[in-house]
Amino acid sequence: MTNYTYDNNSPWYEDRSTIYNVTIGDGVTSIGNYAFYYCSSLTSITIPDNVTSIGNYAFEYCSSLTSITNGNGVTSIGNYAFRYCRSLTSITIPDGVTSIGDNAFLNCAELSTVRYLGENQPSCGLTIFGGTKVKRVEVPMTYKESLFGEYEILKPTNYFTIDNLPPAYAIIRAGIFLFPLIIPWLIHK
Repeated sequence: MTNYTYDNNSPWYEDRSTIYNVTIGDGVTSIGNYAFYYCSSLTSITIPDNVTSIGNYAFEYCSSLTSITNGNGVTSIGNYAFRYCRSLTSITIPDGVTSIGDNAFLNCAELSTVRYLGENQPSCGLTIFGGTKVKRVEVPMTYKESLFGEYEILKPTNYFTIDNLPPAYAIIRAGIFLFPLIIPWLIHK
């Protein structure tokens, strides 16, 4: 997809307020700079596996965006790519991503959940989640770093506690195996 600029807008720029859903075609390998800039009615985007890069400012000011389905081919997310996507609450970053540009998710005010599927930390620009509700990034057990950029990480646990379960069940951790036990209703809290 062509790179556009602030002054040289995409061909659909004049219709941007009527674009609600975007599915990137299979022949596209990159989403250009400013490609969907200020598409304020855009609510969902589907990015196929063949797309390897998301350009600078590609979805900036897409303030209604709530859903991003990322293909597994994405390796780079550009500077300010999703800035001011204020309705976005969660994002999953594919394991192939090796770089996330400066302020990529800046001021995505409702963003609180970030999942990264890779084992190695990508190169992270400045303040990638500034102005969001993100406190930590969810990573797989195999993640090799102690932080994700400047953010704490949260690895999944491999056992549950009684507080997480219905009162009729308890889980006992025995090595790596989990065994459910039925607890009589009289014992539950």
